[in-house]
Amino acid sequence: MAAPNRDSEAGPVAADRAVTGALAKHEGEERALMRAAYRVMAQHESQTASVQEILAEAGLSTRAFYRHFASKEDLLVAMVREDSTRADAQLAEVVRAAATPTGAILAWIDHWLGLAYDPARLRHTRVLSSDEAVAVAGRRNVRDAVQRTSVAMLAQVLAAGQRSGEFPTAQPDDDARAIQAVVLTLVQARVHREPAPSLSAARAHLVSVLRRLLGGTLSDEA
Repeated sequence: MAAPNRDSEAGPVAADRAVTGALAKHEGEERALMRAAYRVMAQHESQTASVQEILAEAGLSTRAFYRHFASKEDLLVAMVREDSTRADAQLAEVVRAAATPTGAILAWIDHWLGLAYDPARLRHTRVLSSDEAVAVAGRRNVRDAVQRTSVAMLAQVLAAGQRSGEFPTAQPDDDARAIQAVVLTLVQARVHREPAPSLSAARAHLVSVLRRLLGGTLSDEA
């Protein structure tokens, strides 16, 4: 039997490694630019962050920026899209992990409140809710899609609770939209530094409202 030709194998292996390395570098630069943009925009608050400031923070060149994004607006949309994809996955995971509809609705509440009450997540949310980010074309479409997904997920939880008797008076679709609106009002108050209750008070109030809305014996413990 002829021995394998190692020279003939070396070419494809080396090519695969080169492609893998190039992809890793590409993804690493993109992540670095997004992280730098978050840091710069968090520092600027109401002021506009420039591409040069983001590049300086990331330690990358102008050429590196335009390998990934056509403009700063393109970068912001990518940041919103990435954040929304991650948030959708996290919400689906915590809701799916709950043992009961009551546990699922509490997990849903805690996920949304966390955007505004967890300090690290609040800084993140404020960047993506800044005037600069809000003004970018395409952002609203992404955010609207997140809210539609959230409402649909909550409606499924409410329907399951209705069937189990945990939420006997629930009207899943209408109630899900109403609950989403209430929670978003609390989140937005915190994001925009308006008067807002503490986390424990906000959660207790939401549970109280839901108990009256949905019937049953919903408590603040899963």
